[in-house]
Amino acid sequence: MAYLAERETPVRDADGASIMQSISEGSYAALLVGTAENPDTLGHRLVDTARACTLPSIGIIDLAVNAAHRFRGNGGRPLEHAPDFLVVPDREAASAFSALGFAVNRIATVGQVHLESILRSAKSISPMRRAKARQFAAPGIPADRPLWVFVSEVGYAFDDPHDASGADFSLRGRGNTHYRTAVVLEELIEVMKELDPAPWLVVRLHPKNKRVEFDLYRSEIQGLSQFGDPVPLIMAADAVVGMTSMLMEEAAALGRPTLSILPRPAERDWLPGLADGKIPVATTREEVRMAVAELARRTPSLATSFDGALDNAVSAISAVVSLGELPR
Repeated sequence: MAYLAERETPVRDADGASIMQSISEGSYAALLVGTAENPDTLGHRLVDTARACTLPSIGIIDLAVNAAHRFRGNGGRPLEHAPDFLVVPDREAASAFSALGFAVNRIATVGQVHLESILRSAKSISPMRRAKARQFAAPGIPADRPLWVFVSEVGYAFDDPHDASGADFSLRGRGNTHYRTAVVLEELIEVMKELDPAPWLVVRLHPKNKRVEFDLYRSEIQGLSQFGDPVPLIMAADAVVGMTSMLMEEAAALGRPTLSILPRPAERDWLPGLADGKIPVATTREEVRMAVAELARRTPSLATSFDGALDNAVSAISAVVSLGELPR
């Protein structure tokens, strides 16, 4: 709830029991759900309740990644808690779910709704607001000093049971940490020392990060950004560096020069922008050095094109509510 409140998104704070009761009482025309890493997410129970009440349910999917785990829950069936219909961004996502057995005629491929909403939001940000965002994120930054944003993620240890492939890391940072975000941040900091002028580095924390996690680097980074809408900060940045966060896709869509530093080459498959080459990737220290030097030469632009994803999604949802099926 706090995450949505920070982004000024209206939300009614109701517990799961009250929502499921409302579903059972026929208070809604349809149920829209997203997905979560938590196998015990409330969304699964809501879908199950809607199914029992014959209320149409629609799942909104952001990426093809982890399709088999989106609706699995704690069971062995990947579609155990799947909704009746899916709204997906691209053919890759549609193929991933149809391969699991989801009916093709119940999947609407609409385009990247989230990125289009970000572009619409960015279009309303004036140059003055971008300048204010730059000064807010980097108080005292000289006018000629480039502002770089590092997009953090939740750290994973090499020996973390949820990250057994850690031994495949192609990067080691300074060799004193086993955490993915810290390893990548250290690689970036070391290579940035070769730039003149050195960028002013602000770390944008993941919602699950704590500021104390970056205490070791406070003398080497110039700021931490944690709350509020990240779009003004990204629009104010001269470059955005990260790994596989969705914020990297957003930055690239917004025309920011981007670089993804990946400790494992296999992570290229985690974001469409990495797989299709829209976001440059570096997986070794030498690649990081060359990519950072190139990043410093690039100039931000403003991307404003829309692909109709929002309208497509609304049409699909409206058809399910009114007709019980997707538009043909």
